[in-house]
Amino acid sequence: MTVRRQKLMTLPFIISMLILLSVITTATASGYAAFKANKESLISSYLESNLDYAKKLSSDTDGIVSLMKQNVDSIAKAQEQGIMTQESLNLWMQSNKGIFNSIFIADKSRTIQLFSSATSTLSVGTVLTSNPSLDAVALKKPLISEPYIGNSGRVLVLVSAPVFNEEGVYEGFVGGSIYLQEENVLSRLLRDHFHKNGSYVYVVDSKGTILFHPDPKRVNVNVLKNLVVQKVIAGKEGSEPVINTRGQSFLAGYSYMESTGWGIVSQTPSAIVNEPLKSLIYQMFLQSLPACLLIVLCAIGVAVFISIPLNKLAKFSEEATSRGYIKNEQMKMPNMKLVIYEVRQLYQHISNHLNFLSAEIGRDGLTGLANRRAFDITIQEWMQNRHTFSLILIDIDNFKCVNDTYGHVAGDEVLKSLADVMCKMSREQDICFRYGGEEFCLLVDSEKREVAYTSAEQLRRAVEKMENITGEPITISLGISTYEKDYQTPDQLIKEADSVLYEAKSKGKNKTIVYNRY
Repeated sequence: MTVRRQKLMTLPFIISMLILLSVITTATASGYAAFKANKESLISSYLESNLDYAKKLSSDTDGIVSLMKQNVDSIAKAQEQGIMTQESLNLWMQSNKGIFNSIFIADKSRTIQLFSSATSTLSVGTVLTSNPSLDAVALKKPLISEPYIGNSGRVLVLVSAPVFNEEGVYEGFVGGSIYLQEENVLSRLLRDHFHKNGSYVYVVDSKGTILFHPDPKRVNVNVLKNLVVQKVIAGKEGSEPVINTRGQSFLAGYSYMESTGWGIVSQTPSAIVNEPLKSLIYQMFLQSLPACLLIVLCAIGVAVFISIPLNKLAKFSEEATSRGYIKNEQMKMPNMKLVIYEVRQLYQHISNHLNFLSAEIGRDGLTGLANRRAFDITIQEWMQNRHTFSLILIDIDNFKCVNDTYGHVAGDEVLKSLADVMCKMSREQDICFRYGGEEFCLLVDSEKREVAYTSAEQLRRAVEKMENITGEPITISLGISTYEKDYQTPDQLIKEADSVLYEAKSKGKNKTIVYNRY
């Protein structure tokens, strides 16, 4: 009989998988440690380089701002001396191209007297109304404004210096404008980050408003919620990871410009760190792959060497216990070279107990009949072979009373007596089983239901007359069902026999009832 069994894992596979898992776990742990160490090193390197770069740019920007102040101050002094004309202002603008986008001289009523610019729409006679021009007149001292929108509609910063006459009377001011969203002296200095990998620099004023950014749309946007910006305008310098106001992660270095109150921030996208790490992990994988494969192949070889004799014994044991005990076949132990102590001991143990297992595994220890396991295998085999037969289920009537009245020893004797009668009354081709407890069954090898009924009645009458240890008559109830070709599983046949057995019990016991499907 062929019994379908669940496919199980083999020992070579398990050992190989365990070693492979160990190799993968070790490689993963080592890779993770290397990844983490290199990531921390790269982060530290980027933070340090961004801090150094922010310091450098802070110094360079401070120099440019000083130059701006010196230029407007020089023009203011020239104006005080009365030597500044429109022509000389234009000449100065040409010779100092790139410092300011426009430059003008306004009187104390903020009316432009002289003006020079290649791009501005302002002209002589325009009255300035911006807050920085009001502050320049009111405070009468050198100023660097916050970003604002001027008369021309541009976002700009104004660098101004006061103009006084010989008597020290305030006459107006000189203003140099930087157009923040256009090409200017700051953008030329700051726009190209030395890392060339998505890193960039931006500048904020003392209130956290952006003065310079590679994206002109970000100019004049307040980013005070950024923790780095909060620190740099508070006069601090340093480096740290940061999440900007757009939720993006960066590695930032920042430096404070004391002369202006501005902050310079140099930052690199955090994702940049992952690129060299991916390459590192890939190289580690390629380098470790041959060693891993060699270890796995060696493991498979050792596992196969260990498991071949065990596998043979396992297959032999499975075959012996699955069919040998029913048919009483003599199973011959397989030949194998035993070089492993544990395998040799197992082999000897199986050999010593094979006969015992073959004899006992399918037999009921008390009655000597075939047991429930043997019944399940036999009925399944008969049904698979389309073998026509009948099933007789037998139950001892009032057996509990026998145990309660005479004891379990007496009850066991009654069970053995019934088993003896079944063996005597059944035909050679029929098989007797102890189904469990006080239940027995008989497989009747016949196409005719009448044969099963006759056998059942003969058995019932013989049991009623048999001598037993109690001295009282023992009766049995019987239920019969017959296998037909459309039955799919033994359960259907057993349920039918059990149902009529229950009917026999309920109708007074000591009866035989045949299940009728129609």
